[in-house]
Amino acid sequence: MTLKCENYGEHHHWVPFIHRMKHIKRKLMIGVDHFNREPKKGLEFLQGFHLLPDTLDPKSVACFFRYTAGIDKDVAGDFLGSHDEFCIQVLHEFARTFNFQGMNWTLLCAFFWKHSDCLKSLRRL
Repeated sequence: MTLKCENYGEHHHWVPFIHRMKHIKRKLMIGVDHFNREPKKGLEFLQGFHLLPDTLDPKSVACFFRYTAGIDKDVAGDFLGSHDEFCIQVLHEFARTFNFQGMNWTLLCAFFWKHSDCLKSLRRL
């Protein structure tokens, strides 16, 4: 879902747009909080507000993990480390969100240093 303001030059266009974006962000943060306490209920909450598709697909959940702030890395790691088939598919999609092409050794090391907390959370694998 990509939202775009119709006309930033007119306040009667961008003010409602900003209010809508703030509403979405609030619901997303509530969903993250639910996910951090109980992953299944968090995903269901996000589906209920159409922030995730009605039928979960691995790519949507992987993007939720990769690009959403506030997700507990240990909870996400436990989810991705599960031996459930869907979780394994999410893990594969999650790995595809990273692009290592053209990275030299120094950049690759810097990347792993920056993301080491998230990668450590995959300890169950």
